Amino acid sequence: MTRRLIITIVGVSLLSGCSSKTDDVTSKGTKYQAADSGDETPAAPAPDAPSAAPMTANAPSPASPTSDPTAAPAVDGMLDASDPAPTGLAPLADDASLETTLAYFEKTNDALRQLMSGQSAFTTQAAQIAEAKRISAEKLAAAEHAIALPDIQPATLTVARRTKLEALSQLAGLQDVAAAEQLEAYATELAASDDPDLVNDSRVVRLGFELDKIRTGQSKSTDQLLALVGEFQASDRELGMPAFYALQQSFGVLSQYDYNDAARAVRDAIASKFANHSDPQIAGSAKMMAAAAKFDNLDKLHANLGGEEAAGAEQWQAAIDELVAQPIDVSTFQYLAGLALSSEGSANPDVVKVIYDAIRKTFIGSENVAPEIAAEAEAFLAASDNRREAIGQPLDIQYPDLAGGELDWNAFRGSIVLMPFWTTSRPESLQIIPGLQELEKEFEGKVKILGVNLDDSDEELAEFRRRFRSTFPNVRNPDRASQGVRDPLATQLGLASFPFAAIVDADGNVAKILMGPQMEIRDVITKMIEAKP
Repeated sequence: MTRRLIITIVGVSLLSGCSSKTDDVTSKGTKYQAADSGDETPAAPAPDAPSAAPMTANAPSPASPTSDPTAAPAVDGMLDASDPAPTGLAPLADDASLETTLAYFEKTNDALRQLMSGQSAFTTQAAQIAEAKRISAEKLAAAEHAIALPDIQPATLTVARRTKLEALSQLAGLQDVAAAEQLEAYATELAASDDPDLVNDSRVVRLGFELDKIRTGQSKSTDQLLALVGEFQASDRELGMPAFYALQQSFGVLSQYDYNDAARAVRDAIASKFANHSDPQIAGSAKMMAAAAKFDNLDKLHANLGGEEAAGAEQWQAAIDELVAQPIDVSTFQYLAGLALSSEGSANPDVVKVIYDAIRKTFIGSENVAPEIAAEAEAFLAASDNRREAIGQPLDIQYPDLAGGELDWNAFRGSIVLMPFWTTSRPESLQIIPGLQELEKEFEGKVKILGVNLDDSDEELAEFRRRFRSTFPNVRNPDRASQGVRDPLATQLGLASFPFAAIVDADGNVAKILMGPQMEIRDVITKMIEAKP
Protein backbone atom coordinates (compact mmCIF):
# COMPACT_ATOMS: atom_id res chain seq x y z
CA MET A 1 0.00 0.00 0.00
CA THR A 2 1.20 3.51 -0.78
CA ARG A 3 2.10 5.62 2.24
CA ARG A 4 1.61 9.26 1.33
CA LEU A 5 1.53 10.70 4.85
CA ILE A 6 4.71 9.22 6.24
CA ILE A 7 7.29 11.60 4.85
CA THR A 8 5.59 14.59 6.41
CA ILE A 9 4.83 12.99 9.75
CA VAL A 10 8.42 11.87 10.28
CA GLY A 11 9.68 15.36 9.67
CA VAL A 12 12.26 14.35 7.11
CA SER A 13 10.57 15.56 3.96
CA LEU A 14 12.87 16.26 1.06
CA LEU A 15 11.87 19.90 1.40
CA SER A 16 12.69 20.11 5.12
CA GLY A 17 16.44 19.79 4.92
CA CYS A 18 16.88 16.03 5.13
CA SER A 19 19.38 16.33 7.95
CA SER A 20 19.96 13.50 10.38
CA LYS A 21 21.24 16.01 12.92
CA THR A 22 18.08 18.03 13.35
CA ASP A 23 14.57 17.57 14.65
CA ASP A 24 13.24 20.55 12.71
CA VAL A 25 10.40 20.14 10.29
CA THR A 26 8.74 22.67 8.05
CA SER A 27 5.24 22.55 6.68
CA LYS A 28 4.30 24.74 3.75
CA GLY A 29 0.72 24.95 2.61
CA THR A 30 0.04 25.01 -1.08
CA LYS A 31 -1.57 28.03 -2.75
CA TYR A 32 -4.48 27.38 -5.08
CA GLN A 33 -3.16 27.20 -8.59
CA ALA A 34 -4.67 25.74 -11.72
CA ALA A 35 -2.82 24.31 -14.69
CA ASP A 36 -2.24 26.60 -17.64
CA SER A 37 -4.98 26.33 -20.21
CA GLY A 38 -6.68 28.65 -22.59
CA ASP A 39 -9.76 26.51 -23.04
CA GLU A 40 -10.65 25.41 -19.57
CA THR A 41 -13.13 26.89 -17.19
CA PRO A 42 -11.98 27.98 -13.72
CA ALA A 43 -10.86 24.91 -11.81
CA ALA A 44 -11.80 24.45 -8.20
CA PRO A 45 -10.37 22.85 -5.10
CA ALA A 46 -11.53 19.38 -4.14
CA PRO A 47 -15.25 19.22 -3.31
CA ASP A 48 -14.46 18.22 0.27
CA ALA A 49 -12.54 21.42 1.03
CA PRO A 50 -13.20 23.05 4.42
CA SER A 51 -16.33 25.13 4.95
CA ALA A 52 -16.10 28.86 4.40
CA ALA A 53 -15.39 31.28 7.20
CA PRO A 54 -16.97 34.75 7.44
CA MET A 55 -15.10 37.49 5.64
CA THR A 56 -14.91 39.46 8.87
CA ALA A 57 -12.82 36.74 10.51
CA ASN A 58 -11.42 33.28 10.04
CA ALA A 59 -14.08 31.59 12.09
CA PRO A 60 -14.04 27.87 12.70
CA SER A 61 -16.48 25.73 10.80
CA PRO A 62 -17.37 22.05 10.77
CA ALA A 63 -14.35 20.07 9.67
CA SER A 64 -14.42 17.82 6.66
CA PRO A 65 -11.81 15.70 4.90
CA THR A 66 -9.36 17.75 2.90
CA SER A 67 -6.79 16.91 0.33
CA ASP A 68 -3.25 16.35 1.57
CA PRO A 69 -0.98 19.16 0.29
CA THR A 70 2.06 17.36 1.65
CA ALA A 71 1.64 14.21 -0.41
CA ALA A 72 4.57 13.27 -2.60
CA PRO A 73 4.14 14.36 -6.22
CA ALA A 74 3.04 11.84 -8.78
CA VAL A 75 5.19 11.07 -11.79
CA ASP A 76 3.53 12.86 -14.69
CA GLY A 77 5.40 11.26 -17.58
CA MET A 78 8.45 9.58 -18.95
CA LEU A 79 11.91 10.99 -18.40
CA ASP A 80 12.73 13.77 -20.80
CA ALA A 81 15.53 13.03 -23.26
CA SER A 82 17.27 16.24 -22.19
CA ASP A 83 17.67 15.11 -18.58
CA PRO A 84 21.15 13.97 -17.56
CA ALA A 85 21.91 10.47 -16.40
CA PRO A 86 21.60 10.05 -12.61
CA THR A 87 25.33 10.11 -11.89
CA GLY A 88 25.54 13.00 -9.43
CA LEU A 89 26.31 10.98 -6.27
CA ALA A 90 28.35 7.81 -6.43
CA PRO A 91 27.50 4.85 -4.18
CA LEU A 92 29.42 4.38 -0.94
CA ALA A 93 32.33 1.96 -1.23
CA ASP A 94 31.75 -1.46 0.31
CA ASP A 95 34.83 -1.08 2.55
CA ALA A 96 34.14 2.53 3.62
CA SER A 97 35.26 3.46 7.11
CA LEU A 98 32.89 4.78 9.74
CA GLU A 99 34.20 8.32 9.31
CA THR A 100 33.69 8.15 5.54
CA THR A 101 30.21 6.71 6.02
CA LEU A 102 29.13 9.49 8.39
CA ALA A 103 30.39 12.06 5.89
CA TYR A 104 28.42 10.26 3.18
CA PHE A 105 25.23 10.77 5.18
CA GLU A 106 25.70 14.52 4.83
CA LYS A 107 26.50 14.17 1.13
CA THR A 108 23.17 12.42 0.53
CA ASN A 109 21.35 15.12 2.48
CA ASP A 110 23.09 17.87 0.51
CA ALA A 111 22.29 16.10 -2.76
CA LEU A 112 18.61 15.84 -1.85
CA ARG A 113 18.43 19.47 -0.78
CA GLN A 114 20.02 20.59 -4.02
CA LEU A 115 17.76 18.33 -6.06
CA MET A 116 14.52 19.52 -4.51
CA SER A 117 15.53 23.20 -4.45
CA GLY A 118 15.60 23.19 -8.24
CA GLN A 119 19.33 23.75 -8.44
CA SER A 120 20.03 20.44 -10.16
CA ALA A 121 20.27 19.77 -13.89
CA PHE A 122 17.11 17.66 -13.88
CA THR A 123 14.36 19.44 -15.77
CA THR A 124 11.32 17.20 -15.30
CA GLN A 125 9.46 16.11 -12.23
CA ALA A 126 9.82 12.47 -13.20
CA ALA A 127 13.58 12.80 -13.43
CA GLN A 128 13.79 14.54 -10.05
CA ILE A 129 11.72 11.83 -8.38
CA ALA A 130 13.78 9.07 -9.93
CA GLU A 131 17.00 10.68 -8.74
CA ALA A 132 15.54 11.32 -5.28
CA LYS A 133 14.70 7.63 -5.00
CA ARG A 134 18.21 6.67 -6.06
CA ILE A 135 19.88 8.99 -3.54
CA SER A 136 17.57 7.85 -0.73
CA ALA A 137 18.36 4.23 -1.55
CA GLU A 138 22.09 4.99 -1.38
CA LYS A 139 21.50 6.71 1.96
CA LEU A 140 19.67 3.63 3.24
CA ALA A 141 22.50 1.35 2.12
CA ALA A 142 25.05 3.59 3.83
CA ALA A 143 23.06 3.59 7.08
CA GLU A 144 22.85 -0.20 7.07
CA HIS A 145 26.60 -0.36 6.35
CA ALA A 146 27.32 1.82 9.41
CA ILE A 147 25.02 -0.18 11.67
CA ALA A 148 26.85 -3.36 10.72
CA LEU A 149 30.33 -1.98 11.49
CA PRO A 150 32.03 -3.57 14.52
CA ASP A 151 32.76 -1.55 17.67
CA ILE A 152 30.48 1.34 16.66
CA GLN A 153 29.82 3.57 19.66
CA PRO A 154 26.25 3.97 21.02
CA ALA A 155 25.94 7.66 20.09
CA THR A 156 27.12 7.01 16.54
CA LEU A 157 24.88 3.96 16.28
CA THR A 158 21.93 6.21 17.12
CA VAL A 159 22.88 8.54 14.26
CA ALA A 160 23.07 5.58 11.87
CA ARG A 161 19.72 4.18 12.98
CA ARG A 162 18.04 7.55 12.67
CA THR A 163 19.54 7.94 9.20
CA LYS A 164 18.08 4.57 8.23
CA LEU A 165 14.70 5.72 9.53
CA GLU A 166 14.99 8.92 7.50
CA ALA A 167 15.97 7.10 4.32
CA LEU A 168 13.08 4.66 4.62
CA SER A 169 10.74 7.57 5.29
CA GLN A 170 11.94 9.42 2.23
CA LEU A 171 11.50 6.35 0.05
CA ALA A 172 8.04 5.72 1.49
CA GLY A 173 7.11 9.35 0.79
CA LEU A 174 8.20 8.76 -2.80
CA GLN A 175 5.63 5.97 -3.09
CA ASP A 176 8.00 3.01 -2.54
CA VAL A 177 5.59 0.42 -1.13
CA ALA A 178 8.31 -2.00 -0.03
CA ALA A 179 10.10 0.81 1.82
CA ALA A 180 6.86 1.76 3.57
CA GLU A 181 6.45 -1.81 4.83
CA GLN A 182 10.07 -1.92 5.95
CA LEU A 183 9.67 1.47 7.65
CA GLU A 184 6.73 0.29 9.74
CA ALA A 185 8.62 -2.81 10.85
CA TYR A 186 11.78 -0.84 11.66
CA ALA A 187 9.88 1.80 13.64
CA THR A 188 8.27 -0.98 15.70
CA GLU A 189 11.75 -2.45 16.32
CA LEU A 190 13.09 0.93 17.50
CA ALA A 191 10.24 1.27 20.01
CA ALA A 192 12.23 -1.09 22.25
CA SER A 193 15.45 0.94 21.95
CA ASP A 194 17.36 2.14 25.01
CA ASP A 195 17.84 5.50 23.33
CA PRO A 196 14.94 7.85 24.18
CA ASP A 197 15.43 9.88 20.97
CA LEU A 198 15.00 6.80 18.82
CA VAL A 199 11.98 5.75 20.84
CA ASN A 200 10.45 9.16 20.20
CA ASP A 201 11.27 8.95 16.49
CA SER A 202 9.62 5.55 16.45
CA ARG A 203 6.44 6.95 17.98
CA VAL A 204 6.27 9.71 15.37
CA VAL A 205 6.51 7.18 12.54
CA ARG A 206 4.07 4.72 14.08
CA LEU A 207 1.61 7.55 14.70
CA GLY A 208 1.84 8.35 10.99
CA PHE A 209 0.92 4.79 10.10
CA GLU A 210 -2.06 4.80 12.48
CA LEU A 211 -3.30 8.02 10.88
CA ASP A 212 -2.80 6.49 7.47
CA LYS A 213 -4.97 3.52 8.41
CA ILE A 214 -7.76 5.82 9.55
CA ARG A 215 -7.56 8.00 6.46
CA THR A 216 -7.66 5.02 4.10
CA GLY A 217 -10.45 3.25 6.00
CA GLN A 218 -8.29 0.29 7.06
CA SER A 219 -9.09 0.97 10.70
CA LYS A 220 -12.11 2.39 12.48
CA SER A 221 -10.45 2.21 15.90
CA THR A 222 -8.43 5.02 17.44
CA ASP A 223 -7.22 2.93 20.40
CA GLN A 224 -3.69 2.36 19.13
CA LEU A 225 -3.32 5.97 18.04
CA LEU A 226 -4.44 7.25 21.43
CA ALA A 227 -2.06 4.84 23.14
CA LEU A 228 0.83 6.41 21.21
CA VAL A 229 -0.44 9.87 22.11
CA GLY A 230 -0.42 8.79 25.74
CA GLU A 231 3.22 7.72 25.39
CA PHE A 232 4.13 11.16 24.07
CA GLN A 233 2.28 12.77 26.95
CA ALA A 234 3.92 10.55 29.58
CA SER A 235 7.45 11.22 28.32
CA ASP A 236 9.60 13.15 30.78
CA ARG A 237 11.49 14.81 27.91
CA GLU A 238 10.69 18.04 26.10
CA LEU A 239 9.53 16.89 22.69
CA GLY A 240 10.63 18.58 19.49
CA MET A 241 8.81 19.92 16.45
CA PRO A 242 8.33 16.53 14.70
CA ALA A 243 6.36 15.18 17.66
CA PHE A 244 4.34 18.38 17.97
CA TYR A 245 3.57 18.41 14.28
CA ALA A 246 2.62 14.72 14.31
CA LEU A 247 0.16 15.33 17.16
CA GLN A 248 -1.24 18.38 15.41
CA GLN A 249 -1.85 16.32 12.29
CA SER A 250 -3.48 13.64 14.40
CA PHE A 251 -5.91 16.20 15.79
CA GLY A 252 -6.67 17.48 12.30
CA VAL A 253 -7.24 14.07 10.74
CA LEU A 254 -9.40 12.84 13.61
CA SER A 255 -11.49 16.01 13.41
CA GLN A 256 -11.86 15.69 9.65
CA TYR A 257 -13.10 12.13 9.90
CA ASP A 258 -15.49 12.84 12.79
CA TYR A 259 -13.57 11.04 15.54
CA ASN A 260 -14.44 13.98 17.75
CA ASP A 261 -13.84 12.42 21.18
CA ALA A 262 -10.43 11.14 20.10
CA ALA A 263 -9.61 14.52 18.54
CA ARG A 264 -10.38 16.29 21.81
CA ALA A 265 -8.17 13.80 23.69
CA VAL A 266 -5.28 14.59 21.33
CA ARG A 267 -5.89 18.32 21.66
CA ASP A 268 -5.82 18.04 25.45
CA ALA A 269 -2.58 16.07 25.27
CA ILE A 270 -1.00 18.77 23.10
CA ALA A 271 -2.11 21.48 25.50
CA SER A 272 -0.72 19.75 28.58
CA LYS A 273 2.54 18.66 26.96
CA PHE A 274 3.50 21.74 24.93
CA ALA A 275 1.89 24.79 26.58
CA ASN A 276 5.11 25.54 28.49
CA HIS A 277 7.52 24.53 25.73
CA SER A 278 10.82 26.41 25.43
CA ASP A 279 10.00 27.19 21.79
CA PRO A 280 7.54 30.13 21.94
CA GLN A 281 6.01 29.17 18.59
CA ILE A 282 5.15 25.68 19.80
CA ALA A 283 3.95 26.97 23.16
CA GLY A 284 1.73 29.58 21.51
CA SER A 285 0.12 27.05 19.17
CA ALA A 286 -0.51 24.66 22.06
CA LYS A 287 -2.18 27.39 24.12
CA MET A 288 -4.42 28.32 21.19
CA MET A 289 -5.51 24.70 20.88
CA ALA A 290 -6.23 24.58 24.62
CA ALA A 291 -8.41 27.69 24.33
CA ALA A 292 -10.56 25.96 21.70
CA ALA A 293 -11.89 23.60 24.39
CA LYS A 294 -14.49 26.20 25.33
CA PHE A 295 -16.30 25.51 22.05
CA ASP A 296 -16.71 21.76 22.64
CA ASN A 297 -20.37 21.83 23.73
CA LEU A 298 -21.45 23.91 20.75
CA ASP A 299 -19.38 21.72 18.44
CA LYS A 300 -21.36 18.70 19.62
CA LEU A 301 -24.68 20.48 19.05
CA HIS A 302 -23.61 21.62 15.59
CA ALA A 303 -22.51 18.11 14.61
CA ASN A 304 -26.10 16.92 15.15
CA LEU A 305 -27.82 19.93 13.60
CA GLY A 306 -30.44 18.63 11.18
CA GLY A 307 -30.13 15.08 12.48
CA GLU A 308 -32.62 12.95 14.35
CA GLU A 309 -31.00 13.87 17.67
CA ALA A 310 -30.75 17.59 16.93
CA ALA A 311 -30.93 19.80 19.99
CA GLY A 312 -33.63 22.42 20.35
CA ALA A 313 -33.28 26.16 20.73
CA GLU A 314 -33.23 25.93 24.54
CA GLN A 315 -30.18 23.65 24.56
CA TRP A 316 -28.42 25.92 22.10
CA GLN A 317 -29.22 28.94 24.24
CA ALA A 318 -27.79 27.23 27.34
CA ALA A 319 -24.57 26.27 25.54
CA ILE A 320 -24.12 29.79 24.15
CA ASP A 321 -24.80 31.34 27.57
CA GLU A 322 -22.09 29.11 29.01
CA LEU A 323 -19.65 30.24 26.30
CA VAL A 324 -20.25 33.99 26.60
CA ALA A 325 -20.08 33.82 30.39
CA GLN A 326 -16.33 33.28 29.92
CA PRO A 327 -13.98 36.16 29.01
CA ILE A 328 -14.94 37.51 25.58
CA ASP A 329 -12.31 37.84 22.89
CA VAL A 330 -12.14 37.87 19.10
CA SER A 331 -12.08 34.07 18.93
CA THR A 332 -15.52 33.99 20.57
CA PHE A 333 -16.96 36.27 17.90
CA GLN A 334 -15.20 34.41 15.09
CA TYR A 335 -16.57 31.12 16.32
CA LEU A 336 -20.16 32.32 16.72
CA ALA A 337 -20.02 34.08 13.34
CA GLY A 338 -18.87 30.90 11.63
CA LEU A 339 -21.50 28.92 13.49
CA ALA A 340 -24.21 31.34 12.41
CA LEU A 341 -23.22 31.19 8.73
CA SER A 342 -22.93 27.41 8.62
CA SER A 343 -26.30 27.04 10.39
CA GLU A 344 -28.17 29.68 8.40
CA GLY A 345 -29.61 27.28 5.86
CA SER A 346 -30.58 24.63 8.42
CA ALA A 347 -34.08 23.32 8.90
CA ASN A 348 -34.29 24.86 12.38
CA PRO A 349 -34.73 28.65 12.10
CA ASP A 350 -35.19 28.93 15.87
CA VAL A 351 -31.60 27.78 16.41
CA VAL A 352 -30.31 30.25 13.82
CA LYS A 353 -32.19 33.05 15.57
CA VAL A 354 -30.66 32.08 18.94
CA ILE A 355 -27.14 32.31 17.49
CA TYR A 356 -27.69 35.67 15.80
CA ASP A 357 -29.44 37.10 18.86
CA ALA A 358 -26.48 36.00 20.99
CA ILE A 359 -24.04 37.81 18.67
CA ARG A 360 -26.12 40.98 18.81
CA LYS A 361 -26.54 40.86 22.58
CA THR A 362 -22.94 39.92 23.36
CA PHE A 363 -20.97 42.15 21.01
CA ILE A 364 -23.09 45.23 20.32
CA GLY A 365 -23.09 48.00 22.93
CA SER A 366 -21.19 46.02 25.55
CA GLU A 367 -18.46 47.67 27.60
CA ASN A 368 -16.65 44.34 27.84
CA VAL A 369 -16.05 44.09 24.09
CA ALA A 370 -13.20 45.79 22.25
CA PRO A 371 -14.38 48.42 19.75
CA GLU A 372 -12.82 46.66 16.76
CA ILE A 373 -14.66 43.42 17.61
CA ALA A 374 -17.92 45.33 18.03
CA ALA A 375 -17.39 46.93 14.60
CA GLU A 376 -16.88 43.50 13.03
CA ALA A 377 -20.04 42.25 14.72
CA GLU A 378 -22.05 45.21 13.43
CA ALA A 379 -20.86 44.61 9.85
CA PHE A 380 -21.62 40.91 10.18
CA LEU A 381 -25.15 41.51 11.45
CA ALA A 382 -25.77 44.17 8.78
CA ALA A 383 -24.88 41.62 6.10
CA SER A 384 -27.31 39.17 7.67
CA ASP A 385 -30.07 41.79 7.59
CA ASN A 386 -29.29 42.53 3.93
CA ARG A 387 -29.56 38.84 2.99
CA ARG A 388 -32.92 38.56 4.66
CA GLU A 389 -34.27 41.76 3.12
CA ALA A 390 -33.04 40.85 -0.39
CA ILE A 391 -35.19 37.72 -0.64
CA GLY A 392 -38.19 38.30 -2.91
CA GLN A 393 -36.89 41.64 -4.18
CA PRO A 394 -36.15 42.35 -7.86
CA LEU A 395 -32.50 42.42 -8.88
CA ASP A 396 -31.19 44.76 -11.53
CA ILE A 397 -27.68 44.19 -12.92
CA GLN A 398 -26.11 47.21 -14.58
CA TYR A 399 -22.47 46.11 -14.58
CA PRO A 400 -20.54 45.55 -17.82
CA ASP A 401 -18.97 42.22 -18.62
CA LEU A 402 -15.27 41.56 -17.98
CA ALA A 403 -14.34 42.88 -21.41
CA GLY A 404 -16.21 46.13 -20.75
CA GLY A 405 -19.18 45.25 -22.96
CA GLU A 406 -22.79 45.94 -22.04
CA LEU A 407 -24.77 43.12 -20.42
CA ASP A 408 -28.41 42.61 -21.38
CA TRP A 409 -29.92 41.64 -18.02
CA ASN A 410 -33.36 41.27 -19.59
CA ALA A 411 -32.04 38.38 -21.69
CA PHE A 412 -31.91 36.31 -18.50
CA ARG A 413 -35.64 36.70 -17.83
CA GLY A 414 -37.51 33.41 -18.01
CA SER A 415 -34.55 31.42 -16.67
CA ILE A 416 -33.37 30.64 -13.16
CA VAL A 417 -30.08 32.50 -12.76
CA LEU A 418 -27.26 31.06 -10.66
CA MET A 419 -25.09 33.98 -9.63
CA PRO A 420 -21.76 33.02 -8.00
CA PHE A 421 -19.61 35.81 -6.59
CA TRP A 422 -15.92 35.13 -7.07
CA THR A 423 -12.47 36.63 -6.86
CA THR A 424 -9.06 35.29 -7.78
CA SER A 425 -7.80 36.27 -4.31
CA ARG A 426 -10.22 33.84 -2.62
CA PRO A 427 -9.83 30.43 -4.29
CA GLU A 428 -12.67 28.95 -2.27
CA SER A 429 -15.05 31.27 -4.12
CA LEU A 430 -14.37 29.26 -7.28
CA GLN A 431 -14.95 25.79 -5.92
CA ILE A 432 -18.71 25.75 -6.56
CA ILE A 433 -18.43 26.80 -10.20
CA PRO A 434 -17.93 23.32 -11.73
CA GLY A 435 -21.05 22.17 -9.89
CA LEU A 436 -23.03 25.13 -11.21
CA GLN A 437 -21.91 24.33 -14.74
CA GLU A 438 -23.16 20.76 -14.34
CA LEU A 439 -26.53 22.07 -13.19
CA GLU A 440 -26.71 24.42 -16.17
CA LYS A 441 -26.18 21.43 -18.48
CA GLU A 442 -28.64 19.24 -16.59
CA PHE A 443 -31.38 21.87 -16.64
CA GLU A 444 -30.54 23.17 -20.10
CA GLY A 445 -32.84 25.97 -21.20
CA LYS A 446 -34.12 26.55 -17.67
CA VAL A 447 -30.94 27.54 -15.81
CA LYS A 448 -28.25 30.08 -16.69
CA ILE A 449 -25.11 31.22 -14.91
CA LEU A 450 -23.99 34.82 -14.47
CA GLY A 451 -20.77 35.27 -12.50
CA VAL A 452 -19.99 38.41 -10.52
CA ASN A 453 -16.29 39.15 -10.20
CA LEU A 454 -15.06 40.98 -7.09
CA ASP A 455 -11.39 41.42 -7.98
CA ASP A 456 -9.94 44.82 -7.15
CA SER A 457 -6.74 44.09 -9.06
CA ASP A 458 -6.84 44.41 -12.83
CA GLU A 459 -3.52 42.61 -13.16
CA GLU A 460 -4.53 39.49 -11.22
CA LEU A 461 -7.85 39.29 -13.05
CA ALA A 462 -6.13 39.66 -16.42
CA GLU A 463 -3.72 36.85 -15.57
CA PHE A 464 -6.60 34.63 -14.48
CA ARG A 465 -8.51 35.29 -17.69
CA ARG A 466 -5.40 34.51 -19.70
CA ARG A 467 -5.24 31.07 -18.13
CA PHE A 468 -8.95 30.27 -18.16
CA ARG A 469 -11.80 30.74 -20.59
CA SER A 470 -15.19 30.91 -18.93
CA THR A 471 -18.20 29.14 -20.45
CA PHE A 472 -20.63 31.67 -18.97
CA PRO A 473 -20.79 35.48 -18.82
CA ASN A 474 -19.28 37.41 -15.93
CA VAL A 475 -19.78 41.00 -14.86
CA ARG A 476 -17.71 43.37 -12.77
CA ASN A 477 -18.30 46.70 -11.09
CA PRO A 478 -16.47 49.33 -13.21
CA ASP A 479 -16.08 51.77 -10.28
CA ARG A 480 -12.57 51.25 -8.87
CA ALA A 481 -13.52 52.94 -5.59
CA SER A 482 -16.11 50.29 -4.80
CA GLN A 483 -14.66 47.11 -6.26
CA GLY A 484 -13.84 44.02 -4.24
CA VAL A 485 -15.80 43.22 -1.08
CA ARG A 486 -17.06 46.84 -1.07
CA ASP A 487 -19.02 46.06 -4.21
CA PRO A 488 -22.56 47.51 -3.91
CA LEU A 489 -24.18 44.38 -5.34
CA ALA A 490 -22.30 42.18 -2.88
CA THR A 491 -23.37 44.49 -0.05
CA GLN A 492 -26.98 44.51 -1.24
CA LEU A 493 -27.09 40.70 -1.14
CA GLY A 494 -25.25 40.41 2.21
CA LEU A 495 -21.99 38.81 1.14
CA ALA A 496 -20.22 37.58 4.29
CA SER A 497 -18.50 34.36 3.29
CA PHE A 498 -17.13 32.45 0.32
CA PRO A 499 -18.35 30.47 -1.56
CA PHE A 500 -21.37 32.72 -2.05
CA ALA A 501 -24.17 32.57 -4.62
CA ALA A 502 -27.53 34.17 -5.21
CA ILE A 503 -30.33 32.41 -7.05
CA VAL A 504 -32.64 34.65 -9.08
CA ASP A 505 -35.99 33.33 -10.27
CA ALA A 506 -37.42 33.56 -13.79
CA ASP A 507 -39.13 36.85 -12.94
CA GLY A 508 -35.85 38.50 -11.89
CA ASN A 509 -36.41 38.31 -8.11
CA VAL A 510 -33.91 37.03 -5.57
CA ALA A 511 -35.15 33.59 -4.52
CA LYS A 512 -32.32 32.26 -2.37
CA ILE A 513 -28.88 33.21 -1.06
CA LEU A 514 -26.49 30.38 -0.26
CA MET A 515 -23.04 30.20 1.34
CA GLY A 516 -20.45 27.50 1.92
CA PRO A 517 -19.19 24.60 -0.22
CA GLN A 518 -22.09 22.33 0.69
CA MET A 519 -24.79 24.43 -0.98
CA GLU A 520 -27.95 22.46 -1.70
CA ILE A 521 -28.48 24.28 -4.99
CA ARG A 522 -29.93 21.29 -6.83
CA ASP A 523 -32.76 20.96 -4.30
CA VAL A 524 -33.53 24.67 -4.54
CA ILE A 525 -33.61 24.63 -8.35
CA THR A 526 -35.73 21.48 -8.50
CA LYS A 527 -38.34 22.97 -6.17
CA MET A 528 -38.39 26.22 -8.15
CA ILE A 529 -38.92 24.38 -11.45
CA GLU A 530 -41.64 22.15 -9.98
CA ALA A 531 -43.41 25.19 -8.53
CA LYS A 532 -43.31 27.04 -11.86
CA PRO A 533 -42.70 24.67 -14.83
